[in-house]
Amino acid sequence: IVVKPITSLSAATKDDEVATIQILMSDTGGGHRASANALRDAFNVLHETEPARFPLAIECDIVDIYTDYGPFFPYNQYVALYKIMAEYSFLWKFFYEFGSTPIGLWLNEAG
Repeated sequence: IVVKPITSLSAATKDDEVATIQILMSDTGGGHRASANALRDAFNVLHETEPARFPLAIECDIVDIYTDYGPFFPYNQYVALYKIMAEYSFLWKFFYEFGSTPIGLWLNEAG
């Protein structure tokens, strides 16, 4: 979260002051992007309907954490792999169990 420093929320009345919220999600089905968009819209409504409680405009940065920041395989290909694993459940089971192996645990720490 990146917010310009202010002494109190009630003191922030300038139009150029914006609170930024970063929403991390993954485009792997199940409505993750739709949920992120709904949160963004709800923050906008709060600012517009309750300016005394939410005086700063709220800008949401929606990020697909795997696609945008996956450092290496398999993280940077997670969305494509998810779609394949969703179609073939034995692969899902394999990757799930692989996560608890020494190599899988190492990848989780390195990623």
